Amino acid sequence: MKLKKKKSKRTSAKKKSYLLISPMGIVSILLTCLPIIYSFYVSMTEYNLTIPNSFQSIIGLKNYVEALQDKDFLNAVLTTLKIGAPALFFEIILGFGFALILNRKFKGRGLVLALMVTPFMIAPGAAALAWRLLFDSRYGPINHILSQIAGKNIVIDWLGAPNIAFKSLTIIDIWQTTPFVMLIILAGLSSISSDVYEAAKVDGASRFQIFRDITLPLVRPILGVAVLFRTIDIIKMFDMCHALTKGGPAGTTTTLSYYIYKQGLAYSRVGYGAALSFITLLVVSALVAIYISRTMKGGSA
Repeated sequence: MKLKKKKSKRTSAKKKSYLLISPMGIVSILLTCLPIIYSFYVSMTEYNLTIPNSFQSIIGLKNYVEALQDKDFLNAVLTTLKIGAPALFFEIILGFGFALILNRKFKGRGLVLALMVTPFMIAPGAAALAWRLLFDSRYGPINHILSQIAGKNIVIDWLGAPNIAFKSLTIIDIWQTTPFVMLIILAGLSSISSDVYEAAKVDGASRFQIFRDITLPLVRPILGVAVLFRTIDIIKMFDMCHALTKGGPAGTTTTLSYYIYKQGLAYSRVGYGAALSFITLLVVSALVAIYISRTMKGGSA
């Protein structure tokens, strides 16, 4: 009888909890699902802002077929990888290194941490304006410093040369987003108990052995989270491209998100832009699903 009463109390408590969270759950579902459904419908139409009644012209999967055959779309994907892959690599390396340093107690640690996080706190638009001045080919301080070091006049068109512009965006992304990766890894390092390290030192383990056998395995899931977040951010990269290069020169900095923006708004092809957005959504959802499935199975990220 007591077990039945306990079970009934648990079921009633569950029902009450579901009732309490149901309003917010319904609102969240509506805010998430309705835009996706609407976007999918738009992607199945020939909606063009310059063509009257084009919203009602349903063309099926024509936009998706065009997207898979669109060389400019594939080039935008490759450009995103060219900018984002090196940025992600250096952000993980630098973020890990800075997190290891800041995980130790030393005088002025709080001030150093605050200064390190500052680039991430700056709005992308403001950061872009600052870097535009720094990268100015005639009056920018970067070319001036390089000229002083080399002892001769050096003029590098950081944002106008096709083979350099995308590298400049990579540098900016590393500068602004490394603090975010550092904070994630620092949170993981802070959660490791000091008793584990003390036990390893008592057993005679070296610093490298402690890092390889204790720190790295315990922080690996956190690294997976950082890589996942940054991969999604790289796919969404738009601000710097729009503010600094407008996708140029010659399309060498046209990222995936910027190409979708140009097709959907600049060229008024809303239906085609929605199809590109939906393809991007599927890719991001697949990455998240893979990470979650590996995490649920207990595998390392």
